[in-house]
Amino acid sequence: MSTEHSSTDDAHSTVMCKRPLFVLNKSHNEIYITSRVPLCVYYDRAISLLRWQLSRFPDLCSDRFARENHLNKTTGILGNRAKLLLQHMDSSTVSCDPASVSAALSKHHEHITGGSGVILYGTGSCVNRALYVLQDIYEYVKKLYVESQSRFRGRSVRVLCDQCSSTAQSSTEGRAKHSLEDPCSSCDASTNAALEAIVKRILRVNISTGSVQCHDDVYSYSVQDNPLPSTSGSFCPLDSLDTSVQVSRRERMISSIRISICVGGK
Repeated sequence: MSTEHSSTDDAHSTVMCKRPLFVLNKSHNEIYITSRVPLCVYYDRAISLLRWQLSRFPDLCSDRFARENHLNKTTGILGNRAKLLLQHMDSSTVSCDPASVSAALSKHHEHITGGSGVILYGTGSCVNRALYVLQDIYEYVKKLYVESQSRFRGRSVRVLCDQCSSTAQSSTEGRAKHSLEDPCSSCDASTNAALEAIVKRILRVNISTGSVQCHDDVYSYSVQDNPLPSTSGSFCPLDSLDTSVQVSRRERMISSIRISICVGGK
């Protein structure tokens, strides 16, 4: 319960106490964002709920990756796991255990009951905080996709612009592709646009807004006679023996937002 002093004069004081919003029967995948908890706590909770869905290969891999590695979209098993494992070990600079990588590629999908995805709720000033969490989730999925594609394909994820992709090069590989490390603002813009479209295909987000009715308790203190002197210089109800208190209720409407986040989906 928060307290606000709305007005104060020589023999009168008004204190407003905001009633907290209570939510009953919360689901395991619902996150109600408040200003009392850091955003990193809500972000970690959302990622932990989405991680089991983000581990599914059919929803993350591109069509070309699925064709090249004979991906069974029903079981999620790769047909050429041995070849892919060797490519991963050759291209990855991080030491890994072949047995653990092979087990991860053949692991069956996990399933949970009671709903899927994440639902973020925010009211008042926490509407922006909910959007910040959504922005961080987008950034996490983008980095996850870039890292996975870079490891499996053995090269960085970059989309060449029309000018760079149409430049001819006298080699057996065909068209010219400048080094991925060379700076090019057009290529960076094309890459960001492609990654944005990929993330939007991976995550299915529905945002709805509305209003919530809140109730506040307003306490009005006043005295009939002259109050006793106060050391602070302002009116204090405890300084007078004949203080009268009036309690009233104030209703107000605040904005609200609901953000539903799921992985995949048609």
